[in-house]
Parts: sequence; structure tokens; C-alpha cells
Amino acid sequence: MKKNVLEYLKQTTEKFPDKIAIIDSQKEITFRDFYTKALNFSTHMLEITPPPPARV
Repeated sequence: MKKNVLEYLKQTTEKFPDKIAIIDSQKEITFRDFYTKALNFSTHMLEITPPPPARV
């Protein structure tokens, strides 16, 4: 069965929800927060209807 990145992230989040997933110079984000943001983003992307292609 093929899996997408979000499914792998969900599995990791279930195992390590409070571990740090991303660190930069000003902020840290846990797997739980990262998964929540990724899920919200992917849901939003699925709701967007692309415009029809332009014809020249």
C-alpha cells in the first residue's frame, strides 16, 4: 500500500507527539504541532479549485 508524507508524519506523531520535529534560530515545533499544521494545510489545498487552463 502506498503512503503519502502526511501518513508517515501521522505515524511519527503518534509515537513521539511531544518531541521536537523542527528547530530554527527562533522557534521549535513538536511533531504534534507540525502534524496539525500540515493537516490543516493539506485540507485547505484540497478545497481549492484551480482555475481552468487559459487558451491562447
